[in-house]
Amino acid sequence: MAFEALDTSQNSRDMIGCLSDKGTTAIGRYYTKRRTNSKILTLDEAKALSEAGINIWTVYQNRHREPFRLQRNQRQSRSSRCA
Repeated sequence: MAFEALDTSQNSRDMIGCLSDKGTTAIGRYYTKRRTNSKILTLDEAKALSEAGINIWTVYQNRHREPFRLQRNQRQSRSSRCA
């Protein structure tokens, strides 16, 4: 069975038909503490992806290319559970 997946920081709602036609079975989308960030997975997008049979995995990221820091990552983990 083929497995086609991608992750993107862009809302994919308008691309669902193309993604399905190309055999995409899963997509990674973002959560972040900043709720106004344009990369965030929206409820409408999640529903549309699910209705099209495309699985979703989430990526929690506040800043791009941050070095690993245990205490900060623990705070972000707690924050993500409240998202």
